[in-house]
Amino acid sequence: MQDRIEYHLRNLVFYDKKPVEFSRNILSSLRSENGTWFFANFESAKTFAETFEKINRIFYAGIITAVMFSSLGRIISHSIKKGYLDKSDIWKDDKFVMNKLQNFRKY
Repeated sequence: MQDRIEYHLRNLVFYDKKPVEFSRNILSSLRSENGTWFFANFESAKTFAETFEKINRIFYAGIITAVMFSSLGRIISHSIKKGYLDKSDIWKDDKFVMNKLQNFRKY
């Protein structure tokens, strides 16, 4: 879950053009106890929820993201069929996969 929180706070700056301090304020009220994440106050929780809904609606669930994921799926499937990638490669990091695919680049 913490990776989703981090993605969201970072994307508020990159996608929604919020100042870094905006994300830092939300982060400063985030707490963890016994493996449960929660906000120290209602206002921060509300701000997080409202901004997450906006970012999710516009960027994560938008047509551009859907096309990107669809294209990536087709590229990976094609690369496995052609032998450029092994199925086990998809569990490795992006750098590994990109380096492996560079070996088959024709231009």
